[in-house]
Amino acid sequence: QFPEVFRTMKERRKEIAAERKRLTEEDPAYRTLRNAINKLKRAEVDLLHLLHPGLKELPEAQYHAALARARSESQEATALQMVVANQKVMEVRMRTRYPQLEKTNENLRAEGRAARAKVADTPEFKLATRAVGEAVGAEKEAVMKAAEALVMVFAGEKANQ
Repeated sequence: QFPEVFRTMKERRKEIAAERKRLTEEDPAYRTLRNAINKLKRAEVDLLHLLHPGLKELPEAQYHAALARARSESQEATALQMVVANQKVMEVRMRTRYPQLEKTNENLRAEGRAARAKVADTPEFKLATRAVGEAVGAEKEAVMKAAEALVMVFAGEKANQ
C-alpha cells in the first residue's frame, strides 16, 4: 500500500542505476558527458604512469596506494592540474544537468521521511504500521519460544547422558 515509505536504500539506489542505464541508451548528451569524464580519468592515470614509470610494474595489492601517493606527489604538475580541472568541470556539468543521479544517502533518507510524513496521519497507514509492529512482535516471541524449547531439549539430552 505504501511502497514509497518502505523502500530500502538498496531499492532507491537501483532506481538511480536504472535511470543511468536509461540515459546511457537514450540520451546522447549524457553518453558524451560520461565518456568525456571517463576519458579524463584514464588520461589522469596515464599521465601519472608517465610521471612515475614504476607504477605499471607494481603488483595490484600495492598499485592503488602507490597511485594515490603519485597523485599527491604530482599535484604541482601543470598537465595533471589541467586534466583534473577539466574532469571537475565535466563532473559539475553532469551534476548540473542530471542532479537526479547524484543523490546522497541522506537525500534518499530524506525522501523516505518526506513520503512517510505525507501519509503518517492517514488511518490506513496507522493500521498498516500497527499490523507490521504486531507481526514483528509475534515473530520475536515465536523465536524466543523456539529458542527456549531448544535449550530445554538440549538440557534434557545432557541430563540423559
